[in-house]
Amino acid sequence: MRGLRPRLRTFTRGKLLISCHFNHTPMKTILPILLIVAGLVFAYLGITTFQGASADVEILGLEIGATDKDEQSTAIVYGVLSIICFVAGAFTFGKK
Repeated sequence: MRGLRPRLRTFTRGKLLISCHFNHTPMKTILPILLIVAGLVFAYLGITTFQGASADVEILGLEIGATDKDEQSTAIVYGVLSIICFVAGAFTFGKK
């Protein structure tokens, strides 16, 4: 349990002595989890945005389709952000 012991640091501010316990281990485990969750959220947003970017209508046997290029671009940005968050989370999690 190397990382679980608290480190004691003392700060002086004027005549007041302040002692604080710092333990950076929880941050090392919370940050990768937050990055991976953010990657999942961005992946979900990208998929739903991309699916909503096109619509097809069939009238009298003729199929008409329409796409929104701006929404497709936004979906691609969400996809890239999700990949970046996943890679950063995996890298940070493996860096312990």
